[in-house]
Amino acid sequence: MSKIDSAESLRSCQPVEFFKFSEVICPCCGQCLLDYASFKLLYKARVLIDMPFVLYSAYRCIKYNKEVGSTSRNHVLGRAFDIKCLNSVNRYSFIRTFLSLNFSGIGIYPNFIHVDTYHSDVTPMLWYGR
Repeated sequence: MSKIDSAESLRSCQPVEFFKFSEVICPCCGQCLLDYASFKLLYKARVLIDMPFVLYSAYRCIKYNKEVGSTSRNHVLGRAFDIKCLNSVNRYSFIRTFLSLNFSGIGIYPNFIHVDTYHSDVTPMLWYGR
């Protein structure tokens, strides 16, 4: 398992420390088109949090993004991640870390936290979803 040290390791979808291949690929087509800077930021968050976390969703192709009902392009651009989070203690730790790393979009949902770097060119956003 390698550390995330180059954009090439993402383009070739080599296994990366802390994350399973199945977590980062599109479940519809198997593509893996992650934005390197965004994934590197997620990797830094995982190191700082120092506890395992599961990705519910990372890259999505356009077809799958529509199937799950999303109108946003941040997963399609490989700049968004949905992280499983089932309790308030972890939720607080995760959000504190994501804010410290300047993730520009943070969505709090009952079973996961959405983070993205897609909003970096606009005002950062924090929201609660259902």
